[in-house]
Amino acid sequence: LLDRWFPPRPTAERKAYGERVAESLSSEEASLLRATFLSHLRDRTLPWETPVAFLRARRPAEGTRPQVDG
Repeated sequence: LLDRWFPPRPTAERKAYGERVAESLSSEEASLLRATFLSHLRDRTLPWETPVAFLRARRPAEGTRPQVDG
């Protein structure tokens, strides 16, 4: 996973996490962030949870006002 987040070379199809944060950080800060991730997470298995939200939207009928539920 860390190799995908911080690839050694720029990725062709879409930017990796490390490439995106490097746009907002100095080169030194980006290197420090990468080193911190690697030192704390390499070769470790950690619990991971991903929240999921399902949304449903409908366009109001012509000539009616949108209704907000909740």
